[in-house]
Amino acid sequence: VFHVFPDSMAQQIGGAYQSFATNVVEAVMSEG
Repeated sequence: VFHVFPDSMAQQIGGAYQSFATNVVEAVMSEG
């Protein structure tokens, strides 16, 4: 999916998504 974007944009989106995913996982596990 990220290969559609330029490398710099892909890194920014990938980093933001990784941080978002980490926050979601932590929130779900804290609730569970």
